[in-house]
Amino acid sequence: MPSEQAKSVISEAYKTMAKNIPGFRHRAAQKQMIAEIANTLAPDFQNGLRIAVIEGQTGTGKSIGYMLGAIPVAQDLKKTLVISTATVALQEQLITKDLPMVAKTAGLEFSYQIAKGRRRYACPRNIAQLSGTNQDQVALDFGNEHEATASWERPPADGDLELVAKMEAMLDDCRWSGDFDEWASEVKPDLQSMLTTSNSGCSGRQCPWVHNCPFYKARQGLKEVDVVIANHDLVMADLTMGGGVILPKPEDVIYVFDEAHHLPDKAIGHFAYHTRIKGGVKTLESLGKAADRAAGVLRTTAAREQARIIKDAGNQAKEAMGSIRRAIEQEFPESKPSKFRREGDAQVWRFEKGITPEVFVERGKEIARHTSKVTQGASELHSLLKKALKDGEISNSAVDRIVQDMGNGVERITALAETWDMWSGQDPEGPPPMARWVTRDDGEIDVAVSAITAAGMLRSMLWEEAYGVILTSATITALNSFRRFQRSAGLRDDDGTVYLRLASPFNYSQVGVIEVPKMNTEPSDQEGHTAEIVDYIANCVSHNAGTLVLFASGWQMRKVAQALPEPLKSMCLTQNELPKHEIIEEHHRRIKTGKGSLIFGLASFSEGVDLPGELCTHVVIAKLPFAVPDSPVESARAEWLESKGMNPFMEITVPDASLKLIQAVGRLIRSEDDFGRVTILDKRVMTKRYGRQLLDALPPMQRIINQPAKTNVLSA
Repeated sequence: MPSEQAKSVISEAYKTMAKNIPGFRHRAAQKQMIAEIANTLAPDFQNGLRIAVIEGQTGTGKSIGYMLGAIPVAQDLKKTLVISTATVALQEQLITKDLPMVAKTAGLEFSYQIAKGRRRYACPRNIAQLSGTNQDQVALDFGNEHEATASWERPPADGDLELVAKMEAMLDDCRWSGDFDEWASEVKPDLQSMLTTSNSGCSGRQCPWVHNCPFYKARQGLKEVDVVIANHDLVMADLTMGGGVILPKPEDVIYVFDEAHHLPDKAIGHFAYHTRIKGGVKTLESLGKAADRAAGVLRTTAAREQARIIKDAGNQAKEAMGSIRRAIEQEFPESKPSKFRREGDAQVWRFEKGITPEVFVERGKEIARHTSKVTQGASELHSLLKKALKDGEISNSAVDRIVQDMGNGVERITALAETWDMWSGQDPEGPPPMARWVTRDDGEIDVAVSAITAAGMLRSMLWEEAYGVILTSATITALNSFRRFQRSAGLRDDDGTVYLRLASPFNYSQVGVIEVPKMNTEPSDQEGHTAEIVDYIANCVSHNAGTLVLFASGWQMRKVAQALPEPLKSMCLTQNELPKHEIIEEHHRRIKTGKGSLIFGLASFSEGVDLPGELCTHVVIAKLPFAVPDSPVESARAEWLESKGMNPFMEITVPDASLKLIQAVGRLIRSEDDFGRVTILDKRVMTKRYGRQLLDALPPMQRIINQPAKTNVLSA
C-alpha cells in the first residue's frame, strides 16, 4: 500500500478536481486505475516487479488516472515520474493541456518539463561558425577541405545566412530557447543537421558556449523537475546508453508508458544496425583527413602515431569492403531471384535462420577488425584533442571544430564496426536469432542486422532496473488476451506484473452496430472485392454524414476513389492527395456547414484520429487489417517461430490484426454522446475460424451478420 501521506494527497486531489471541473464525471474505471497504480508503486509491493499493464478504452480518463495515481507516489518516494508517449500529438497534449489542467484543478504542486534528444536543439558553437561571428574559425588553415568542414558543408542557399544570423541574435537575446520545435518556421533538414551536433561531436564542458547551450540547459532542468515528458525512442536511447545519460537513472524513475502497445516495436528499432558500403568508405576517408588535421594541431608523436593507425587500418578496411562488395554481387545475381525479394527498385536478400553465408563471414570479420582499430585510434586522438583544449595547450576555436569532426567520426566509425561485427557474427544457442540481410539498390550495397524481438532487452534494461513501470493504452489486448503483448514485451507469468482491463464507460449495445454484410468475393479477388466496395459505398453510405473508410491497401483505396460516382467522388478526401491535417480540417469544415464528407485513409487513420459526434457516424473497414510479414525482421521472426513448432499466422498475424481492427472500430465511439455503425466488408469474418475470434474481441455493439447491406441501421 502507498504511504498514508500519498493516499491522502491522492484522495484530496481527486476530490478537488471533481469540485473544480464543471460537469466532472465520476468514473469507476478511472478510480480503479488510480488505486491500482498507487498500490503497484507502493514500497511494500510484494508480488515481484512493480509493473502494471492497464488497458483503458477511450473515455476512461487514462491520462488523469495515471497522473493522480503516480505523481503523489513519486513525490512521496522522491522518484522522478517519466511519462513516455509514442506520438508527438499525445506528447503535446500532455505538456500543453493535461498536465497544466491537473496542476490547476487538482491542487497538486509539481514541476514538469519535456525531454528531447540533442538533435532537437541548436548548437551555439555551430551557429557561430556558420554565421561567421566566430572570428577565430579561419585562423588555422589546413586547405580548402578544412575550411569547408569548419563552416558550411554545402554552399549556403538563398536565405540560409540570414536565417542563421536571426537564430544567433534571438538565442543571444533569450528570445529563442534553441529548441527547433519552438522556431516559427520549418528549418530545412540539411541545414538543421549543420546547426546541431551529436553526443560525440559535443565538446562538453570544454566548449566556450557551454553556459549558453540550449541542450545543457534543458538537461539540467530534467534533474530538477518532478515529471518528465518523453517519447519511447528517447527512453530507449537512454537505456541503450546504460540509463541515466539523458534521463534520471532507471532505479530513480517511475515510468508511465502511454500508447504502450508501440513500445516493443520501438525497442526493436534501437537494436538494429545497418551500413552502406560506399558510405562506409566515405566515412573512413573523412576520418582519415580529420585525423591528419588533428595531428597537425597537436604536433606530438602520440597524435601522429594515432593518425597513422587510423589511415592504415582504414585503408585495409576499404580493401576488405571492396572484396566483400564483389563477393555479394557474385552471389546476388539476377538469375537467382528466389534468394531475394523486391522492395520497389531495391532487392533484399535475407539470410536463412539469420546465418550469414560462410563466403561472406571472414571478409565481414576482417572489416570489423580493421574498423575497430580505426575506432580505437580515433577515440584516442579525440581524447588527446579534448585534453589539450582542457589544459589550455590549444585554444583556437577552429580546433574546437576539429574536435567536433573527430567526435562525429568516432560515432560513425563505432557504428560501422559494430554493424560488421554483428552481421558476420554467430548467435548464441537459445535466444531468438538476429535477422541478417543485404540490400542492393541502384548500385549500392547495404548490410543490416536486427533483433527480431526486444523481449530480453526490455526485461534486462527496463523491467528489472526501473523502480516501477505503468504500461497503458486504449488497445493492448488482442483476441481478448494480454498474451501477445506480454510475449513481445518480455514480461513473464511469474514476475508479478499486474494486468487490468478497465470497463468502458460507453453503452455500446445502445449506441453502435457492427455489420458484416453479405459479400460475394474475398479480398484475394482484388478486382471483384474492389468492385463490391465501390458498390457498397455508392449505395449504402450517406451523402449527408461524416464517414471514415479505412483501407489496408493504397492500391485499393485509389481504385475505389477513382471508380465512385458523383457526388460521392467529390466528397472524398483521400490520404496522400492532401496532408493529413488538411484532410481533417476540410472534413470538419464540411460537416460543420451541414455537408457530407468521406475520408479515405490507410493505417494511420485507424489510430490517433479523433472525429467525435457528427464528424464520424459511419466507419467502413474495407478488409481485415492483416499485415504481410515481408520485411526481413518479420520474416525472420516467423521463420524462428516455425522452427519452434509454432504457427506465425496464429501467434502473430491474427493477434496483430485483432489489435488493429479494435483500433479501427474505435474511431466510431469517442464520447458518451456518439452513435453510429461500423461496416466490415470482408467475408472472412464469417467464413474463417479466426473470424469469430476477431469479431468477439470487438466492443459489444449490436451485430448484423451476413445480411444484405442497409443504408441506415441507426436513427439519429
